[in-house]
Amino acid sequence: MQNPFQKAKDLNEMRKQAKQLQDELDAEKIEVQKGNIKVIITGSQKVESIEIDGQEQIALRSAVQEGLTKAQHIASRKLATMSGGLANLLK
Repeated sequence: MQNPFQKAKDLNEMRKQAKQLQDELDAEKIEVQKGNIKVIITGSQKVESIEIDGQEQIALRSAVQEGLTKAQHIASRKLATMSGGLANLLK
C-alpha cells in the first residue's frame, strides 16, 4: 500500500512545478508590431497592452483579454471532459 504522505508530497511537488512554470510564462513578453499597432502579451496569454498610434487602448485590451479568458475556459472544460474519459479508459 502506498504511503498517503507520499501522495501529498508528490502533489505538493507538482504544485510547486506548476507555479514555477506559471511564473516563467508570466515573465515572458511577446511584442508584435504591425504598422501603427503594437501588442504585448505574456507567455501565459495575458494581454499586457495594445497601442495604436502610440496611444494605449485600455478598453480594447480589456475586451481582447476577456475574450481570450472565455475561450481558455471553454477549452479547459472540454479538455477536462476529454481527459476524464481517458482516465476511465486507463483503469
